[in-house]
Amino acid sequence: MRRHYPSGVPSYPLRCPFDHPAYSDHLSAPMPLHRSFMKLISTRVHGVLDIILALVFLASPWLFGFADLPIPKWTAVAVSVALLIMASLTRYELGLFNIIPMPVHLVIDLLVGIILVASPWILDVTGGPRAVFVSVGVLEVLSAVMTRNRRP
Repeated sequence: MRRHYPSGVPSYPLRCPFDHPAYSDHLSAPMPLHRSFMKLISTRVHGVLDIILALVFLASPWLFGFADLPIPKWTAVAVSVALLIMASLTRYELGLFNIIPMPVHLVIDLLVGIILVASPWILDVTGGPRAVFVSVGVLEVLSAVMTRNRRP
């Protein structure tokens, strides 16, 4: 039986701040407009985008003509393989092993996107590879920011 102190502080351990009784209606209350507007992508659509984006990025050295540049080519291949492995390990509709929680997946997507946007300047890459890396990085960031974390 759950008991609460007179001050409203529960006597059981809280898993997250929203477990507090003051936030008990947070699941039934509508999301504020500024947050609901940004969360347009379901986890199922995010999974499809993960796979498509990783496969396109994997093929990008040959599609966009920078297969003769070893650093951008192998960076694209390594990041693509890592994204495909992460997609298969994520706990969502298209995940195969359901190990990584979706919030962790989204944070990793955000970090990978930021790193991909910065990588052409870190790796001193110019031309076509720079545009590909920045584009894929921006798409990663957008997909991470715009994905709903919970099922409706």
